[in-house]
Amino acid sequence: MYNRNDIVKIGISVTAVLVFIIAIVWVVKDEKSNKINVNAIYSSEATNAVSEEADTKEPLPSQSGNENDPVQGEQNNSSKEENTTSGGGSIQTPTYVPSNPDEEVEGNNAWPNYSYSTPNDTDEFFKNSVFVGDSITVGWNNYVIHKGKGFFSTPYFLCKVGYSTFEAMDTSGTVIHPLYNGKRDYIFNSIGEMEVEKVFVSFGLNDFGNRSTEAMANDYMNLLAKIKRLSPNVQIYVISTTYMCEGREKANFNNKLIREYNVKVKQKCAENGYGFINVSDILCDERGYTLLEYSSDKYLHLQNSTYVLWERELRSYAQHVLSGGSLSGPPEQEIKEIVEEPADEPIEEPTEGPIEEPTEGPTEGPTEGPAEETTEGPTEESVEEPTDEPIEDEEE
Repeated sequence: MYNRNDIVKIGISVTAVLVFIIAIVWVVKDEKSNKINVNAIYSSEATNAVSEEADTKEPLPSQSGNENDPVQGEQNNSSKEENTTSGGGSIQTPTYVPSNPDEEVEGNNAWPNYSYSTPNDTDEFFKNSVFVGDSITVGWNNYVIHKGKGFFSTPYFLCKVGYSTFEAMDTSGTVIHPLYNGKRDYIFNSIGEMEVEKVFVSFGLNDFGNRSTEAMANDYMNLLAKIKRLSPNVQIYVISTTYMCEGREKANFNNKLIREYNVKVKQKCAENGYGFINVSDILCDERGYTLLEYSSDKYLHLQNSTYVLWERELRSYAQHVLSGGSLSGPPEQEIKEIVEEPADEPIEEPTEGPIEEPTEGPTEGPTEGPAEETTEGPTEESVEEPTDEPIEDEEE
């Protein structure tokens, strides 16, 4: 029989083994959830060495927020799956699909089997670059992954559904920032670690609310200035904010405000030496609405196939700059001015009531018959002469 000391020793040993097993399971689970397996798609050549932390790096406060960040407005209903990647990222399925499957045309959200090209190899322009942004950039990330290794020189991505300039600068510790190299950090810190040469940024859709477009544009510039301050050798390019489909606009979130915002951001980019790439107008009709066939949700998110047009505009911009053109982009990428058509005044239609016919009474104005002559006082013909005949009495 076992004595008391033996039982205690056995209990301690069993407990230690259980704790060890639980620890291993936890580590494996955490590793799978946080590590980005870049080699699943690309070779190790696609990744850059991580630099030592700079003295100016800003520490990230402890984060206690929900992984699935709420997205402003109707985007709260969007998918919240993880969409942050590094060096091309891990395999992901397209995030957005039409809200009503019955409306989906066969092949509507399919991947295109072709791409645009320019005379020179514009992929070289995007070497050592990172794309930063919200759900629209997530869609571009998916497109780049689908095209395969080497496409656009295999850029990095720091993007997340619902991300905004406001969240990117938030210091409360409640914001879940994009993942890079197995950890979450401010994008300006992650960009510093990447040691990239070019930064392509696309924000705006999740910044609209009760603020003016001027205030929003200033917040954008503050974020870009922070990136530039921590990575002084990078060249920054801003990608225009996407417009909405017809019928989905709101009082404080509509195409008029988005266009106004794009104009202000482009002006401030020119003042600060940043590039500006307009990829939004190419997707719109003559009234400035994103065409329904380009949208995956008939709101503002884009079809997989629509990013072929993004590719074309980005390559066109690269060719323009490589040829010595300005950072503001080629003339065909100017922001279009949309003239609002005046509202048509309602035309009053005649009522269907009975039509009044003219009465037979006297009418004003001259009549066709002979005019009646008027006389002053009685005429001779009308005066009766008295007679001499006696007046007969009436019989009783």
